Amino acid sequence: MSASDGGRSAARGLGTKFLNHGDHPDPIAIILCGLKESGVPTRTLSHGECVRLIRSPQRFRPVLASIDGQDPVSLTCFVRDDGDLLVPAGADRALVRRAAGRTVTITVTQRNLHAPGGWTVTGIGLARPLAAAERPRGISADFGLGLRVEIARLTGAVEEG
Repeated sequence: MSASDGGRSAARGLGTKFLNHGDHPDPIAIILCGLKESGVPTRTLSHGECVRLIRSPQRFRPVLASIDGQDPVSLTCFVRDDGDLLVPAGADRALVRRAAGRTVTITVTQRNLHAPGGWTVTGIGLARPLAAAERPRGISADFGLGLRVEIARLTGAVEEG
């Protein structure tokens, strides 16, 4: 285990044990064990399952996006069938300049309103300017100078309780 990765390399081989950092278990180890901090059992999701969740029932999703490790910002994105995200930017060149060619980490969470449960999906990808041909047809959002985040990998967990 190295200090530089916060113990995550050791967590990958843990199976059902926790890594403790002081009095708090490592969140990576919690997910690997199938438990969240709330103690509700969870199931780890594959990339395909994550794509299906974030695409339905609506194609537009609010996401928290961190560009190159900066503080996350809330964005509304259109989710493509392959899991890539299209970010409408209208005429806002600042967002395109800030994100194009950089790594973007996203988090999408949905909580059940009346019963325990929900899911969280995280992903990582590379942002680039949106080509005119990639803009979704029949959508009223102003994609203008938008971005496409080409998602390399999605992972997540769903509460089963």
